[in-house]
Amino acid sequence: MKMKKITIKASILAALVALLACGCEKPQSKKDYEDDVKYFDSWVTTNYPEARKSALGAYILSDTPGTGRPFSIVYPFASVNYTVRDLDGNVTSTTDRKTAQRVYSNYSMSDYYGPRIWMMAAGAIYSGLFDTMANMREGGKRTIAIPGWLMTYNYYTDPEKYHSVKETGANCIYDVTMETVAEDLDKYLLDSLKRYVARNLEGVDSTKYGFYYLQTQAPASSREMPNDTTFYINYTGRLLDGTVFDTNIADTAKVYDIYSSSRDYRPKVIRKNSDYRNITMSDIGASSASNVLEGFAYCLSKLKALEGGTCVFYHELGYDYNGSGKSIPPYSSLRFDIEVVPKP
Repeated sequence: MKMKKITIKASILAALVALLACGCEKPQSKKDYEDDVKYFDSWVTTNYPEARKSALGAYILSDTPGTGRPFSIVYPFASVNYTVRDLDGNVTSTTDRKTAQRVYSNYSMSDYYGPRIWMMAAGAIYSGLFDTMANMREGGKRTIAIPGWLMTYNYYTDPEKYHSVKETGANCIYDVTMETVAEDLDKYLLDSLKRYVARNLEGVDSTKYGFYYLQTQAPASSREMPNDTTFYINYTGRLLDGTVFDTNIADTAKVYDIYSSSRDYRPKVIRKNSDYRNITMSDIGASSASNVLEGFAYCLSKLKALEGGTCVFYHELGYDYNGSGKSIPPYSSLRFDIEVVPKP
């Protein structure tokens, strides 16, 4: 995995829903829409006669009320777990690792499974979810059937207008658990990071906003390495739930199922610059180098000869609201365990 931070000029709302996809899209005429409505309503009423129909045409199949704060315009951010199925019961998406292990033939230990951040706003989540999750409380569980024409970010108050939508997704069933609801997303994420640090890096204070460092191996010298220095490191990057997403240590890569025979697992070459944001990393003997994440770079800039340490930093110093691939979801705080090693 490249360590260079990805900058994507996409809206924050698009990033919030990037991992909610349920099915393929298809062209839709007005007749298709009317036939699909009849089929979907018939399927729900046959299989879930007690289901409650929403204003736009989705259904709440079951509901276990929570007792915490409501997912609403007052508390618009939520940490959510979910499993998505088609009408035949096949799992198409899930945040639950055990479910993924059971149903995915391409399951990987390095893929992230766990809560995702959703936003309660029209256009931020699919219309069918926005229509059925308003005021769902923390701790609550809800099973929701969403017709394909509501698997869109376009929001209309009149359900009849959805027949003019040119594309539609597949019919879906969402099993949703509302974990935590927040009024201020940044505060919620920083508080979560602080709790992790208190449990795992006892006694460590922040040395930069959203950044923490614990020395785990004493350096050979008390002086910081000067600018324009080249040094070598081994490292392992992980999420705060322990998921390892990157390492240059072969044995660690094998344990966490991210080993690649085409990768160079020798120590990485670090080139220190006067501005820590311009620190680069490369393979030994490589002709080119890449910049690294800001939080990782800040940690590297402070290391001394043969020092070892653990740095933890919040999402804005990492992959921010973009995330990276299947391993790093949006808004992830990251942890890097680093060791400065002798030149190979």
